[in-house]
Amino acid sequence: MSLLRLRSAASRYGCIYAASYLPLWLYCSKEGLWQRRHLLPELVLRGKPDAGMTIRNYMRMAMRLAFPTSVLPLSAIVSFCILSGASAVSALSYSMVDIGDLPGGADATYARGLNELGQVVGYGATATGYHAFLWDSGVLTDLGVVAGGSESYALGINDAGQIVGYSTRDGVNHAILWESGAISDLGNLPGGTVGSYATAINNAGQIVGFSSADDSSRGFVWSDGVMTDIGAAYGGTDDTFALGISDDGSAIVGYFNDGTVNSAALWKDGEMIEIGNLPGGHGSAFAYGVNDSGAVVGYTSSSTGPRAFLWEDGVLTNLGDLPGGLNYSQAMAINASGQIVGRSGSEAGVHAFVWKNGKMVDLNGEIDALLGVSLVNAYDVNDKGQILAIGKTASGANHAFLLTPLAVPVPAGLPLLSSGFLMLAVSRRRLRRRLRRG
Repeated sequence: MSLLRLRSAASRYGCIYAASYLPLWLYCSKEGLWQRRHLLPELVLRGKPDAGMTIRNYMRMAMRLAFPTSVLPLSAIVSFCILSGASAVSALSYSMVDIGDLPGGADATYARGLNELGQVVGYGATATGYHAFLWDSGVLTDLGVVAGGSESYALGINDAGQIVGYSTRDGVNHAILWESGAISDLGNLPGGTVGSYATAINNAGQIVGFSSADDSSRGFVWSDGVMTDIGAAYGGTDDTFALGISDDGSAIVGYFNDGTVNSAALWKDGEMIEIGNLPGGHGSAFAYGVNDSGAVVGYTSSSTGPRAFLWEDGVLTNLGDLPGGLNYSQAMAINASGQIVGRSGSEAGVHAFVWKNGKMVDLNGEIDALLGVSLVNAYDVNDKGQILAIGKTASGANHAFLLTPLAVPVPAGLPLLSSGFLMLAVSRRRLRRRLRRG
């Protein structure tokens, strides 16, 4: 029996009723019982049971047809459904869409930016190198390169659809703004000759990034056509790198280098604030995301290794890592409600996480495991709770995925569990009446 026929049966007999037999049909398919799998739904949906047949005997007959070497009572059927449900994912909290890949190149896409409309930007392989892309409602568009350029990379997008990143020409990277189909080169800070990068944009159109400037690298904020050195604006002479900006423009995050180590930084209220290290840490630190409340996320060193952090009002919090994570985690973005996404070591390798309600959660346990995808990093999260992640497909390709929260999370194995209990609940008279309609 095809899924089309099952759907037709569902329309005739009721979706819940027909769906209660779908797990058995799927199980027969999975186990390779191709010659008998059709008999279950045919018997259930179109059969003419004997007038005296009980539900117990009716299902015994169905199971004999599917498994001729066994005679299973109804209790075994229910047990099968329960055990199958127990092996499913713990909860389905997100639906997931594969962004796909650009034509012509290797099967690989990497996404970096997400706005409130669910539009995604990043870059993917083509026949001529990596190109920036925009994904919007299932349509993947190649954004092209700067005139005379070879490659491009999109890193951020705002709600107006303005996109920022960089494009390579003659071996030099140029900070780029894509707007209304046009590509604009943002240039360099005075004295800069070896390249610039635009890393983020807010809804006011303010762009941050970093540029070469004389013999150093300097973070910048670009607004209304003017590129300003954040070091000059906020003080400090070290190399600086701006990686994120709050939507209201009040805070910029990134890192600076004093010649010996990279240190996470927040530029706010006319000064540069060093985020610092967790207790016992002496290594590099980076700040990647900030929200309008001034909460900053990134990763810093600790006595046990690199750890994701949350910094709020001068308080640095260690977000920990996933179980079995071997003391490694990295936070990439934070939304208005304080949800944080990133990656962490786990007992199964590096996995993408979402941190919410004070707890780090493995995103691989929040999606349908039957999709065969392993999410390894989460780069962005919008205020609707949608998450932009990178993962390995069943074929081993790197793809970007958009996760959208389900209004009501689906408990583990609900369709399988419901099949057993619904069979117990259906009365013999109702069952006969529905079957005889065919």
